[in-house]
Amino acid sequence: MKKRVCLLLSDRMLSEVIRDYLVKNGYDVSHCAYGNLKMAIYLGQQPDVIILEPEDLEKLQTFFTQLDPEDRAYIYHAPIVLFPSPMNELCVTSAADKFELSQCESQNIAETIMFYANKGTS
Repeated sequence: MKKRVCLLLSDRMLSEVIRDYLVKNGYDVSHCAYGNLKMAIYLGQQPDVIILEPEDLEKLQTFFTQLDPEDRAYIYHAPIVLFPSPMNELCVTSAADKFELSQCESQNIAETIMFYANKGTS
């Protein structure tokens, strides 16, 4: 089964470069606005990882709290990679971590996305 990556980046060119790279490596990638992230959840296409700009984290937190509890569960543990973070480094968080930032081990965006998308996969 393909791993799903949801890009929530305002920079279309950056999104396209990341999307093209991940698609070539077998990932299912979508560039979502907040509304169609909700639609993706309803359609059973829960993302394995979400890529987000740091200034949009608060908006995603608000979006998350407005979801129905059942829908919230679908993305509760989904890693959210912030690119670039306020510390100018790649950071990761999740709703399960109460949206607290942790620095990623790798500062390579593609490597980081693939690591978190595949996390928990045998």
